[in-house]
Amino acid sequence: MKRILICEDEDTIREFVVINLKRAGYDVVDVNCGEAALKTFEAERGNFDVVLLDIMMPGIDGFTVCKKIREKSSTIGIIMLTAKTQEMDKVSGLMIGADDYITKPFSPSELTARVDAIYRRVCMSFIKNEKQSVVESGPFVLNLKSRTVTKKGVP
Repeated sequence: MKRILICEDEDTIREFVVINLKRAGYDVVDVNCGEAALKTFEAERGNFDVVLLDIMMPGIDGFTVCKKIREKSSTIGIIMLTAKTQEMDKVSGLMIGADDYITKPFSPSELTARVDAIYRRVCMSFIKNEKQSVVESGPFVLNLKSRTVTKKGVP
């Protein structure tokens, strides 16, 4: 199932996003601060396809959360969801490692479409990595994930 972590400190916005993404078929985990996002990400061992982050939150801000998550995973989709509309903020978020940047207010259909687009990219990246995890040369097959070698199908 498509898993998404939402980090938004405003309850009404977080609940609105959760409802809409659940309707779209996502398994949603939501938290209300940066510290909780990082703890949840660690506890779940990064088992999310997409992370939605507000920037302005008490404690650890969304930029910092984005940077820390990106250090742990280069493939997870990260979307900044924020009221910060300045070009400098958008560029900073994208440079730190976000894949997209959505400003508030936003429409639920646009949010879902952007999350779906990031999810498609994440899935394609995963499929590509899966294909690259097997190396074949003549009768030999090396599976990098399982760390096994077979010759003509025999270990």
